[in-house]
Amino acid sequence: GARIQVTKLHTDLAPALATPPAQDQVLSMLVSSGPYTLQQTDKYKPLEDVLKRIQETQPHVAIFIGPFVDCKNSAMDQLSESYHMYFEKMVKTIYEAVETIQTQVLLFPSQRDLHENPVYPQPAYNIGDPDRWEGKIQSMPDPSIIKINGISIGVTSSDILFHLGKEEISFPLRSGDRFSRLASYLLSQAASIPCTRPTWTRTWTWSTWSSTPCCPTAPTCCSLHQICSTLSGSFLTLQPS
Repeated sequence: GARIQVTKLHTDLAPALATPPAQDQVLSMLVSSGPYTLQQTDKYKPLEDVLKRIQETQPHVAIFIGPFVDCKNSAMDQLSESYHMYFEKMVKTIYEAVETIQTQVLLFPSQRDLHENPVYPQPAYNIGDPDRWEGKIQSMPDPSIIKINGISIGVTSSDILFHLGKEEISFPLRSGDRFSRLASYLLSQAASIPCTRPTWTRTWTWSTWSSTPCCPTAPTCCSLHQICSTLSGSFLTLQPS
């Protein structure tokens, strides 16, 4: 024959879902993604808006996904202080907003952050002595799978759905729920980046990535930088605004 027609695709088995919490509970969580500054200005009004919302709702956990010092904001080149000092001022602003409420804050870096190395996987932000923030703020690497009261949550600043969409071949075109289909690939490939060679221009540390599997088990919830959809089992993907 001159061609092969594929009728069904058998992918690798998805990782087992994370163990659910032992008991029912109410967990309130606010997730936001940067940039937290307006274009062509060093004022962080978007961050202040998020903090105002946190003070109003007082969630148990607030997740901040970078960038904080955005390389795409031209105003960052005009700062009178170092990038890291500017970032520290933003962290201090977050701390002052949550100091007297129940909310715990988790910070996740972005490859667009000027004060950090633009590599993936990316180490946690350097926020100095943790005691300075009295346990209210913690810095996490990107990507991460964290557990909060037994609930497993995967977080990454990578625009994984965009990269997967560029590699996908689907027929018929525009069929079904595209975002749910793209998010389902996270389960089958058990990774927060395409398993093929990345198409982005950022630095990718393969030695670190290959020695640090992202998804040994599928998290209960996955927060992506880029939607909210429920997939097989109890896996939920959401896109912070």
